[in-house]
Amino acid sequence: MLACLKMAKAAGINVHGGELVEDITGRDVLLLQRFDISESHRRHLISINGLRKDAYQRDDAGVFRYDDVHKLLQSHSVDFREDAEQLLRQMLFNRAINNTGDHERNFSMINDGSGYRLSPAYDLVPSLTTGAYHIAGYQFSPYPPKPSEIIKQGKVFGLDKTTVKNIAEQIMDAIQQWENFAAECKVGDSDYSAIKGLLSI
Repeated sequence: MLACLKMAKAAGINVHGGELVEDITGRDVLLLQRFDISESHRRHLISINGLRKDAYQRDDAGVFRYDDVHKLLQSHSVDFREDAEQLLRQMLFNRAINNTGDHERNFSMINDGSGYRLSPAYDLVPSLTTGAYHIAGYQFSPYPPKPSEIIKQGKVFGLDKTTVKNIAEQIMDAIQQWENFAAECKVGDSDYSAIKGLLSI
C-alpha cells in the first residue's frame, strides 16, 4: 500500500517508491520501483532465510527473531551501524502498523558492488487480524517491541540509547501522520479506519 510506503519513508526507513496507475478495467494498481535492478545489471540479492540456512544448517523449529537478522548483519554487512539502525526502524515500524508478516523472506541483503547491505524494506503491509503473533519475535518475546517501549531498554542492536530514542520518536511521529498519508494516497474510508484502529505506538 502506497500510504504505508510513504509513512515508512517518513519514519526514516530505506524504501523505494511506487505510484498508483489505472489499469484497463479502471482499477487502481500499485507499481513498485525495483531496487534490485540498475540500468546495466541486476544486483545480487539474498534473503535472510537463505543466509540463515547457509550460516546455521540446522532446524530452528520455526523460531525467528529480529536478533537473528542482527547477527547476520554483524557477519555480512559492509556498513553494520547503518544497517542496524535500519533494522531497528523496520522492527518498530512493523509492530506499529501490525505487520505480522515479518518473516525471513521479507528481509534481504543486497550487493551494490561494494559489498552486502540490508536491502531497502519491502512488503510493509498491515495485517487486519488483531491479536496475532508476529512471525519475528525479539529477544524472549514473541512480539517486537512498540516504539514507546524500546526507549526504556537502553542499547538495542548495539546502538546507543540516544540513537534508539531518536529512531523511536521518528517512528512515532510518522505513525501519527497516518491521516495525512491516507488522504494523500486516497485510501478509502473503510481501509483508513481499519488501519487506524491497528496502529500502535
